Amino acid sequence: MRPGVVKSRNALMDAAYDDQVYVDDRTIDSHVKRVRKKFKQIDDSFDMIDTLYGVGYRFRESLSRKSSAQMVPTLGQDHLDAQLLR
Repeated sequence: MRPGVVKSRNALMDAAYDDQVYVDDRTIDSHVKRVRKKFKQIDDSFDMIDTLYGVGYRFRESLSRKSSAQMVPTLGQDHLDAQLLR
């Protein structure tokens, strides 16, 4: 997800699941909640995922914050992805 781009629940569901799987739109809310929790474990002040009620989610870009790769330099991107998806 690119910073500043708003993604609807439907767009996130389409990207995460194939067309033959029924997924309730609240499932995406649960996934976003878990992703936020995982980032907060790394950086307690993390608040860069905005919920736009009735619209979707946006990853906020901030020049004053370190990227997740900078916060955890010893972990590779594959490891970080696996941790976030758990």
